[in-house]
Amino acid sequence: MIWSQAEHYCWSNFSAHLASIHNFEEMQFLLEFAYISNSNIWSGAYSENGGKTWQWRDGTRWDYNPWAEGYPLLGTPCGALTDERLINVDCNLMKRTLCKYYL
Repeated sequence: MIWSQAEHYCWSNFSAHLASIHNFEEMQFLLEFAYISNSNIWSGAYSENGGKTWQWRDGTRWDYNPWAEGYPLLGTPCGALTDERLINVDCNLMKRTLCKYYL
């Protein structure tokens, strides 16, 4: 799915959003899914100004730096998890989806 479809899927099926990341432990947990699936996975990270500032789709604070070395890049407004860290890429690429909801 592309990023917008993935977010819609999370919301319409689970009343959830694409995953946000707030600490090292959470990052490690989510990276396991990227490693196991052997592909990049959409996160809830997005930018409305071409990659200058970032926010989480679920509205939580951006309180942890999850970026891979050299990221984020300007001009690509959607975040995806690799098996190492968060990168930003074109929102129209096809990626797997990981939803996060609060109990």
